[in-house]
Amino acid sequence: MSDYIEVEKKIYIPLKPVTVKFHEKEEVELNAFQYFILEAVEDHATVDQMIEATQLTKNVIESELLHMENQKLLTREGGIVVLSELSKNILMISRTVEMLNEEKKIMCVNLISGDMEGYEEEIYQVEEKELVLREKIRSNDVVGINIEDNVSFLADYMSAFDKLTEEQIDTVLSSVYVEFYDTDKKVIYKERKVYKLPCLIGDDQLTFEENVYAEGKCSVITLKASTDQVEKYEGQIESVLQLYTDAPELFSDLASDLVKEYRYCEKCNKDNLTFVYDHESGRISEKIYDTTEPLNKRTQLMLKSEKKIDADVEKQIFTVAKEKWKLDEKYFVKITSIKEQNYKIGFCLEELGGDIYADK
Repeated sequence: MSDYIEVEKKIYIPLKPVTVKFHEKEEVELNAFQYFILEAVEDHATVDQMIEATQLTKNVIESELLHMENQKLLTREGGIVVLSELSKNILMISRTVEMLNEEKKIMCVNLISGDMEGYEEEIYQVEEKELVLREKIRSNDVVGINIEDNVSFLADYMSAFDKLTEEQIDTVLSSVYVEFYDTDKKVIYKERKVYKLPCLIGDDQLTFEENVYAEGKCSVITLKASTDQVEKYEGQIESVLQLYTDAPELFSDLASDLVKEYRYCEKCNKDNLTFVYDHESGRISEKIYDTTEPLNKRTQLMLKSEKKIDADVEKQIFTVAKEKWKLDEKYFVKITSIKEQNYKIGFCLEELGGDIYADK
């Protein structure tokens, strides 16, 4: 039997639209004059051209070139001053950051996972009755998002990265930090369809999260062993037992058998044999599960109970009980109580979005 319940449910995941401003970490601080020198060297400008552009003396220009060589920002190849790898990266990062900030794209922070996502106009505003996952991150406090955890998204989403290599993108993103700014758009939601959920009774070990769960129905079934004779003389059995203890020789074989049957039933029933029947999956178990009543009705999937306790279910339970108690044909099993309860199954967002629950 499957460990999963087939369902078709929609859930809505909260997203916070934001604009993002990128800032360099300034591991190497350059002044405006040094940036001018780097760009001039990149354009193969001569010292005379730098003098003409800045109206500074030759001594000042050459002194700064020497200073930048000592900083490993410039190097000489055949007597010609060229950019070092460090300064090439500095210029690449600076220009990319400028381009990133010019894009002014709206992004979204997933308020469950903390991941950054693209903004889409068709993302839903949901009705009150819909299932919405409760935010783990407050919508007005979207700080501390790790840029390096979102490299793939940013590389695809931001046009400034289109002509850069993967190595260059990694270099840029490891050299910047971001600030998030509110937009005029409120929290929005994206739809996720779920096609199956774990059974209450199954072998699958789940990562439980309190912010989302499925609620279903189960029945706790209590059993007892008995015989026709025990049932027939149930009202007189206590007095019969006392008399049998005092004078067993007075009892007929029929009466002696009654006492033995009763005592064997009593021994079995001390086990307090209880089964749990899951109305969602149709599974049966002797294990008692968490049946805590959920509080927030908007953070759960309400499952539709379709499988009832019928003759086949009773037969399964009775067969297990007879084997457990080692009952012969004289004995039978009866249900003494059935208590219906709600239960909840926890699962996490990553599982909902993965191959387990999202696949039909």
